[in-house]
Amino acid sequence: MKELSVLYITDEKFAPLVGVSVTSLFKNNPVECIALTVYILTTNMSRKNQAKFADLAKDYEQTIQIINVGGELERIEKLNLSKYRGSAMTNLRLCFDKFIPQQVQRLLYIDADTIICGSIEELADFDMQGKMLGMVHDAYGKIIADKEHEGDAYYNAGVILFDCVKWRKGMWRKRIIRYINHNGAQFAHPDQDIYNILCRKEIVCLPIRYNFQPIHQMYSDHVVCSHLGRYDYYSKEEIAEGRDDPAILHMVRVFGRNPWHKKNVHPFDAQYKRYKALSPWKKYPDEKMKISFVIRIEIWLHKLLPEAVFFPISLWAIRVSMKK
Repeated sequence: MKELSVLYITDEKFAPLVGVSVTSLFKNNPVECIALTVYILTTNMSRKNQAKFADLAKDYEQTIQIINVGGELERIEKLNLSKYRGSAMTNLRLCFDKFIPQQVQRLLYIDADTIICGSIEELADFDMQGKMLGMVHDAYGKIIADKEHEGDAYYNAGVILFDCVKWRKGMWRKRIIRYINHNGAQFAHPDQDIYNILCRKEIVCLPIRYNFQPIHQMYSDHVVCSHLGRYDYYSKEEIAEGRDDPAILHMVRVFGRNPWHKKNVHPFDAQYKRYKALSPWKKYPDEKMKISFVIRIEIWLHKLLPEAVFFPISLWAIRVSMKK
């Protein structure tokens, strides 16, 4: 039987989202096929949520270990490293090795805003080609990448396959901290940009099905590739294969909302609600989310205009927002 360690990072607020994601992970990766050990790094998770994770592990006969990392979060917050949407939680990925057992050789990090809708067995022995990280290209990499990435492939950090042996042997946590202390890291996507800058030669490209992003569900391949296509991105055939057989759906915001927000128009809304209904958090209420006037206009234009006209407008809006 194959085995794989999986990592999530959350606080109390996003614990239900991690719970839904883990439910989908266990549902589509039964213990008869692969033994999973899920590590959840967290701060101040309530006993109620911890009990629900314990029930989830028992129901699917898999393993979940919850690890409190409050002190480490305080240390991360003191670094000259920008936060993501006001939180430093995501930056804990940069020091995961302080909490994961030494015997773990391969680790799959998964963001909270994901649904695992297929098997991840392949990743247990995926050929890393001697590299340290396995990542999927960021669909918007051409426009969100920092200048330091210009001309290089740009990867999304929502799903990362770590070779923990190489990570520890190369003392990458210390390298990254040293870089931040000497250079600072005021990026729009802090730890994601760090991986793309410092570890660019240590990244092997994963199939797009392991981090399938909404853009490829919302727009045709022709429109996306004509505006964002790059020589180092996926082919239309690879995108089509990922759409037909995705393993991990990454529920990044669409028009200001995620599937757990009321009145969302997210393309992965149905998948999220399906696994939420199967989870111990099925009664967790959807959140209200205020959206700006600009996003309201964007939604209106999306309904009104052909995608070939609307899509470049949306890219322009992203570029403008990043300059603020």
